[in-house]
Amino acid sequence: MAIMVAGCFWGESEHQYLWQHMLNRFGDPPGYLSGLIAWIALRRYPASLMMYGGGIAAIAAGRYKNLAAILNAPVQPQGEKSKSAAEQLNVAQVLRDTAEKLIPGKQDRHTPYSDHLFEVLREPLRTYVPTDTDYEDAFLWFEYILGIVIWQKDGSWAPIGRCRLEIVSHVHHGWTDQPISAARDGGRSSAVFERSNRLSGCKEAVR
Repeated sequence: MAIMVAGCFWGESEHQYLWQHMLNRFGDPPGYLSGLIAWIALRRYPASLMMYGGGIAAIAAGRYKNLAAILNAPVQPQGEKSKSAAEQLNVAQVLRDTAEKLIPGKQDRHTPYSDHLFEVLREPLRTYVPTDTDYEDAFLWFEYILGIVIWQKDGSWAPIGRCRLEIVSHVHHGWTDQPISAARDGGRSSAVFERSNRLSGCKEAVR
């Protein structure tokens, strides 16, 4: 985790293959696959933490090419087709079914998985994002861009996280049923983040 966060915060284009290689390796942990789907998916939890941590660090540093490299890294777990890290390692794919019951204190949350990652990743990123406000901003941005990438690849689905709840509190209920669709062309959603130029930078990088 420390290497991924530091690398995505400071790294240049010539280092991006390293972050992709790390996600590829951790996204396909060794061992025989047998048992419940939820437990098999949970084996990718460390890789998911690395993707979120690296992505948040890249956004905080304004290194959107690093962000794109992470989200588009090829990941092929045993017995599955190769897909992007965004599709394979998002928290909804890793913490599946009723896994939220295993997270202490999150059982009654609207976004238990997202809230869990928000808390778990705070300390590893504190050196690079010292203030809580900037950390939350970077976290929401990562979820937002992650959702756009998945929606564009899948066309019908994107994970729901803290980002969606924040957007709903600012934007009319058009986001309620399809939270990411309006973001595809930088439409209404851009008003939520109009204080920043990150929208154009992120979209250009991950396109």
